[in-house]
Amino acid sequence: MKEVHELSRKSIAYDILTFKLNLGEEYVPVNLYWYGTLNVLIEAGFAKRKVGNSLIFVQVNGGIISEVQPYDMKEFVHNYLDKYETGMNFSYELDDVEVPFNVIKEIFLKNSNTLFNKSWLEHLPLNDNPIIKDEEDKMYFPFKNGLVVVKRNNTYEFINWYKIRDFYVWDTQLINHEFTFVNDFKSCHFYQFLNNVTNGDEHRWQSLKTAIGYLLHFYYRESEGQAVIFYDEIVTDTKTPMGGTGKGIVMSAIKTLRNVAKIDGKHFKAENRFCWEKVSSSTQVVWLDDVRPNFDFSVLHSNLTDGWTVEAKHRSQIQILPNDSPKTSITSNSAIDNSGSTNKRRQFVIELSNYYSKMIKNGTEQPIKDHHGCIFFSKDWNINEWNSFFSLMISCAFEYLNYGLVYSSPINLEKNLLQKATDEDFVIWTHQQEFIMGKKYETSMLYKDYVESFGVEAQIGQRKFTMYLQAFAKFKNWNFQRVQSNGRTYFQFAKRF
Repeated sequence: MKEVHELSRKSIAYDILTFKLNLGEEYVPVNLYWYGTLNVLIEAGFAKRKVGNSLIFVQVNGGIISEVQPYDMKEFVHNYLDKYETGMNFSYELDDVEVPFNVIKEIFLKNSNTLFNKSWLEHLPLNDNPIIKDEEDKMYFPFKNGLVVVKRNNTYEFINWYKIRDFYVWDTQLINHEFTFVNDFKSCHFYQFLNNVTNGDEHRWQSLKTAIGYLLHFYYRESEGQAVIFYDEIVTDTKTPMGGTGKGIVMSAIKTLRNVAKIDGKHFKAENRFCWEKVSSSTQVVWLDDVRPNFDFSVLHSNLTDGWTVEAKHRSQIQILPNDSPKTSITSNSAIDNSGSTNKRRQFVIELSNYYSKMIKNGTEQPIKDHHGCIFFSKDWNINEWNSFFSLMISCAFEYLNYGLVYSSPINLEKNLLQKATDEDFVIWTHQQEFIMGKKYETSMLYKDYVESFGVEAQIGQRKFTMYLQAFAKFKNWNFQRVQSNGRTYFQFAKRF
């Protein structure tokens, strides 16, 4: 039962309403009771919380914490008033006070905008209890039936939720499955999938596993700060890139265990101030899906090292510090520029084979479903398949914690980058040549050979041919030198030191 609070000789407050004595010496409702409304919100677990240098609003329910907006709290109080559906009744100094339901709602609707705004809601208490977060040698996976703690020494611990009292978990980070570890997971569909897209190559397989483990590890190491980029292994036609190798499948696997903000790479514009609006304080991985061939990787440099500045429509700007920043992944059907030491250092490349894409003949095929007989991460999977999949992902976490990112030399990245900077015919032509360091080649003679080989004179002149040769030297990490002799133009390649 709520208490009546005397505000002055002629005014009182009850629950979320204030009352005044009218001329008939009766208490009538006149406004919302701000302190009472604040307490209703506090009792429901609403609070404010610092994220970097910004404030956000949250609601705590047991060990689960959710980010909310002012309109969520307004809606909560609006629904809270439904308990007075038959009217509000209380007594004060022998007087009975009755307020019809429609009057309560009318007062709320007229006055709620003065309360449910960022300035007033900052009166909520500060919640600074720790939120569970991975450590350098540990990863935490919050399943429905308990918390799985994965440790660097290839051991894991399962903790029931009722034993946990000293930290919170973001609601968006909860894994919506119960979990039991399966030791023999090699027969599961996702294991077969990973083996297929790495062509059964043990080193590529380990590199992919550590890349998955890295994306699962919600922890910032200043020495890393890399974006994992998934490409097709086959040489890409930049005009009609194919895809279909399974890049999205890998990221969907990450998404079952981590809170992933998926951003449409085709329509991404870095100059748009709201380009990162899908990223929140609880985001663990940012996935730029199917970026355009001209994607400028440098827009990620500051995010990968200094944290994220996120601005969203109708929401306050937030700063996510490096230690709380999400990992970054990119899927692309064409190679992204990696020129410059900063770009190279910040890109960890994984190439997936055409095991599945080669099954696509007319575009209507579903290689995964046709080959495996099921749709991944769907109701097609039974409990054992899910547990085997999660156990495999935990083994990827072990692999990364123990070995870090294991590099595997890309097979066709250099060729894809060269083709993007030139064209397909030129790439084929360069692979037919046997260039010798320091040997002088007459430019016009090689241009003639190129033209006669591919009949491209209408599409490319000798000047552009020279630019292509410079691009070829750049991707081979050679120096390109132009030499004039007896009125003729030559070029030669030299090693860089």
